[in-house]
Amino acid sequence: MLTALQKAKENGCTIISVNPLPETGLIAFNDPQSIKGALGIKARLTDIFLQVKINGDMALLQAIEKLLLIEEEKNPGSVFDQEFINEKQMAQKNSFNT
Repeated sequence: MLTALQKAKENGCTIISVNPLPETGLIAFNDPQSIKGALGIKARLTDIFLQVKINGDMALLQAIEKLLLIEEEKNPGSVFDQEFINEKQMAQKNSFNT
């Protein structure tokens, strides 16, 4: 998984880590299969580290979801791709319509 995150990072992805403790692999990742890794050059994968209390991740995700829904209400189609959601969702047809 860390190799996939490293590839995403190289492609410009912002990585946010949510964990009670900082993970060494996300702060200083060393891929021994790459030249940099073989030379001991470590890559920082995490851009933003959110340290939450144990079991606090659900509260954080609910807060983020609420903020996303508020932004979507202000400017429909700016946050959620409604066409994609309608095409791909498996449960309720209009769960993201507010």
